[in-house]
Amino acid sequence: MAEAPGSLWADVTWSYDGQPRERFCYQLVERTDGYQIAVLTPMG
Repeated sequence: MAEAPGSLWADVTWSYDGQPRERFCYQLVERTDGYQIAVLTPMG
């Protein structure tokens, strides 16, 4: 979705039995050992 220094946002849709069930926006922040989820926002 977007990125900034040290942070990025990902739009993720989870599917079950072949049907989309849940959609979230994950804000990931960069750490020394990789990225970590900072904020999880449900999307409609």
